[in-house]
Amino acid sequence: TTTITGDLTVQDYNGSSHLYVDNDTGYVGIGTGSPGAALDVNGDILVEGSDKIYFRDTRTYIQESNGFNFVSDTGGGRIFTFSTSQGEKVRITETGNVGIATTTPWAQLSVEGQGTNPGFVVSDTANNTDFIVDASGNVGIGTGSPGTHLHVKGAYTASYMTMALQATSGAGTSAN
Repeated sequence: TTTITGDLTVQDYNGSSHLYVDNDTGYVGIGTGSPGAALDVNGDILVEGSDKIYFRDTRTYIQESNGFNFVSDTGGGRIFTFSTSQGEKVRITETGNVGIATTTPWAQLSVEGQGTNPGFVVSDTANNTDFIVDASGNVGIGTGSPGTHLHVKGAYTASYMTMALQATSGAGTSAN
């Protein structure tokens, strides 16, 4: 049995710290002499002999097996989330539904608008809006600011098209 009082440092001949254990905090540094967490690694990490890195318990882990997998089995189903300091932004459910700005995606892709920001936008490389669903639910094709439920700007070609029109008032409504 060896007892060490104070910090433990393993250095190379140049004085660079390769392994450091802070006696006061218990923090371990690999490649750093000033660890800022329970395990602080400065450099690459190679995990061999197992294909999983566990978090908290054996239900949440990263696995490298036929691709990169993040598994979170919280008991209510497996989910994968992306979060920022502002909270959760993207969720992938156990069934494969993806939610952007929603924690309850009900379709393969569910996008919820945030305030006055559009819910969904498709644009070209010059930032011209090709398709948009704005904050009020209006859909624009060829316009970034649809003024009605469906606003199409520009020429279109259709070999077969069926359109049902319903007037909200009798005055001034016509269809060709």
